[in-house]
Amino acid sequence: MELTIPISTILTAALGFLGVYIIMPIALIVRDQLIIIYIEKCILTPKFWAFIHELTIEKAYYNVIYTKKI
Repeated sequence: MELTIPISTILTAALGFLGVYIIMPIALIVRDQLIIIYIEKCILTPKFWAFIHELTIEKAYYNVIYTKKI
C-alpha cells in the first residue's frame, strides 16, 4: 500500500505557508508604514504642534490656579 499525495495538495500547502508567513507580514508592515507616513504628513503639522503647546500652557496655568493650598 503506497501513500500518494497529489501535487495540488503540496502546492496548496506551500502557497498557504508563503501567504501566512511571508506575504502577510510584509503587507502588514507596508500598510503600517503608509499609515505612519500619512499621519506625519497630514496630521502632525506645525499647526497641530502649536495647538498642543497652547493646550499644555493652559493646562499648567489652570493647574497652578486651582491647586493653591488654602
